[in-house]
Order: sequence, then structure tokens, then C-alpha cells
Amino acid sequence: MELTVDKLNMGQDYPGKFLTARRWPGDPGPDLILSGLNNKVPKLSVAAGDKKILLLEKDSVAGTIESQFEQVKDSDEVKRLLRGIDEIWTTNTAGLQKENVIFTNKLWPERDRSTICSLDVSTDRFWRVEQ
Repeated sequence: MELTVDKLNMGQDYPGKFLTARRWPGDPGPDLILSGLNNKVPKLSVAAGDKKILLLEKDSVAGTIESQFEQVKDSDEVKRLLRGIDEIWTTNTAGLQKENVIFTNKLWPERDRSTICSLDVSTDRFWRVEQ
């Protein structure tokens, strides 16, 4: 069994937490993210607006949009598609039904862990990684 540990600095006075998550059945690979980009980016590219932000939703526990995007971001096809938009953000709604929480994170043009935030939709409580 493979074990991955991620550590995130939440601030000097943060007491810490240990969280677990499953990754099996794992990541569907690049096909899902390529399909989403091919279906959504051309429409967004021609839309009117000052800033064009693509929002990709993940509604399951296993796999991540981030790991799927890493597999394709340097391909010529994806670089060509992304010329027409400004940013990509992810939203994780897997915890919405039971926990009433949505998580978001900026994915592109540069992935920035400081943009990780969550919203509790039942209390309107907003949380963001301290910088």
C-alpha cells in the first residue's frame, strides 16, 4: 500500500491536525481533464468579460483535478487552448452534501497553495490559508 503525506503550514500558532483520505480507485488520468478543457475553454474564450476564469468541479473523493492537470499542462494542445483564458480554479464539492462545505483553489496560470479556501454554505463561514 502506498502512503503519501502532505504537510501544509497553517500559521505559527495553529495546533495542527492529522487528516486522512483515500486515493483509490485513483486518478482517471488525463482523458477526463482534456475532455473538460476541450468542451469548456473554446466557449469561455469567445465570451465577453474582463477576466475569463474556468471553474472545474470535482464531486468525488478519489483523485484530484490538480494531478490530472499536471499530466497535460505542458502539452501543445493544452497550451493552445489556454491562450484564450486568464485563470483556472478548482472547486471540490465532495463534502457539500454531508458537510455543507465547498473547497476552492487556484490551479493555473501558477498553482498557489495560498489560494486554498473553503466556504461552509450553512453558516457562510469563509476560511483561507493564512499567508
